[in-house]
Amino acid sequence: VQSCFGCKPHIRQGVAKALLGAICLNTLLQKYNATSAVPNDFSTKFFEMQKNKISHIWDADKTWDYGYHSTVPIPGETLSDGWLSRWYTRQLIILSFDDMQAGSALWHVNMMLAPPLDALEPGIVLKVVWCAFKRSVARFLL
Repeated sequence: VQSCFGCKPHIRQGVAKALLGAICLNTLLQKYNATSAVPNDFSTKFFEMQKNKISHIWDADKTWDYGYHSTVPIPGETLSDGWLSRWYTRQLIILSFDDMQAGSALWHVNMMLAPPLDALEPGIVLKVVWCAFKRSVARFLL
């Protein structure tokens, strides 16, 4: 399992990543005169701008990859890195079946129509924790 800097075709990130790259390229090209030469630091500026737009995609892929025991972590990291994010996302998915706000946030974030931070809105976080707590208590009592 790949653990760094790639988009997963089965998660359907390629088109969104390509569109974000095209937007970054267009934004940067608009800053320069059409008749002037491309500056020496153009690629540095492009990749920095692109990183700010798509780093959450790379981070999410790595976080999920680290949930598999077959993944070899990057030196200095462990498979337990990202456990809280994986736990929270799983709980959010469970909650989204019964809660319209959670479902809407999850859908909008997954479709890249909203920033990932929208899934961490305080009301949603409280619902996720409460739902997980209720499920834990129910398992304990049964």
